[in-house]
Amino acid sequence: MLQVIDSGAGIPAADLPRIFDRFWRGPPGGPDLRQRDRLAIAAELTRAHGGRLTVSSQPGQGTQLTRTLPAAT
Repeated sequence: MLQVIDSGAGIPAADLPRIFDRFWRGPPGGPDLRQRDRLAIAAELTRAHGGRLTVSSQPGQGTQLTRTLPAAT
């Protein structure tokens, strides 16, 4: 498991279900396009390896991304 936590502006709850969508652009003033593309790519790579990428966030309190991969056999 890998966790990345920040103390930034956070992500509004209405946007959370779409942040891993490759072509979603979100509201103006949000993360820049490169950051959004990176989230989509990270989610795709994680799924390709049988893992899961999740997010939790509170506006004004930051965001936590958690990537979980299956154990090697």
